This record gives sequence, C-alpha cells and structure tokens, in this order.
Amino acid sequence: MCRARAAPTPLPRVPLLVVSLIQIGEAFNASVLFPFVVFMLRDFGHSERRIGALAGVLGAAFFAAQVVSSYQWGRLADRHGCKRALLSGTLGTAAAGALFGVAPNLACALATRALCGLLNGNIGVMKSYLTQATDDSNRAAAFAFLPLGFGLGLTVAPVIGGAL
Repeated sequence: MCRARAAPTPLPRVPLLVVSLIQIGEAFNASVLFPFVVFMLRDFGHSERRIGALAGVLGAAFFAAQVVSSYQWGRLADRHGCKRALLSGTLGTAAAGALFGVAPNLACALATRALCGLLNGNIGVMKSYLTQATDDSNRAAAFAFLPLGFGLGLTVAPVIGGAL
C-alpha cells in the first residue's frame, strides 16, 4: 500500500533571508580584495617580486583565521543562541572589513584581514539556525540557499572590488 506524501511545510522566509544575506557577506569578504590587492601592496611600497606571495598571504589570512574560530563560534551559539552569534559575527566582520579598506600598511591589512576571518566563522552557526527554523519536510530546500548566497557573493564581490 502506497502512502501519499504530505506537502512540505512552507520555507521560513525570514531565516532564509538572514542566512542568504550572511552568506553573501561572507563570500564578499572572502573575495573582494582580489581585484585590488596588487595595487594595495604596491601602494604599501612592496617590490614586484614579493607582491604575488604577499597577495596570497593576505587572501589566506581570512580563511586561516576562519578555520581557527569556527569551533568557538559554535560554542558561543550554544551558549548564547544562534541569532546573537550570527549578529555579533556579522557586525564584527563588517567593521573589520571596513578597517581593512583603510589599512595604511601591510601589518594592519594582515591584522584586519585575520580579524575579519576570526569574526566570520559562522557557517556552522548558520546551519544550526536553519536546522532550528525548518523541519524534515523543507530542510533540504532551505539548505540549498547556502551555496546560492555564497555563489552570489563570490560573483558580486570582485566586481565591486574592481570598482574600488
């Protein structure tokens, strides 16, 4: 005997919007520097021989710091709630990203880039938040928005970074 499948619960719009915007912001912070990092390093006075390696270090600093902080963001979310952790991380990342944009030298740029990554270890928190906001009937559809937001941010960030 076949049972009819129940209709899935409608997707929660506000949590999906929040997670999508955070994912766009995360991808934006990850890749916005690539169009202008060479010019930034030249302005800091570095030689052409070192610019490639230094650009790689600046790019990697964000991701290395994100790896280090992801577990701690999960613990913070367990202790104080996903919404508070996501809000804190997002606001902190925005502030650190703005500081990176006005960094006067390589040391400050590296420090703010790492700070941006430390404050942006929230992919696990976003997944927990979506898990809490959905049920078994709509969870897979909700999780499909995570790479969508990240891809959109990766697409838009270099365009905006190039315009800067």
